[in-house]
Amino acid sequence: MDHMKALIIQMPFEVDMGNIVQVARAEGMKLYRVPGKIKVLDVINRPYGWIVVVVQNGDGCISEEKTKG
Repeated sequence: MDHMKALIIQMPFEVDMGNIVQVARAEGMKLYRVPGKIKVLDVINRPYGWIVVVVQNGDGCISEEKTKG
């Protein structure tokens, strides 16, 4: 697995989890700067925003679990 990166995304807490994952993927693409699939490993709710951990080309991620079920 490649290196993980953590992001802080400031969005209202009422937003759908799918929106958080979508924004995290877009911001992850900016961080890695190379083409590849960005996957979300974890999403944590904090008073100052959402902490999201992303990885490029990882396995067993939240983003895959949502599409399977």
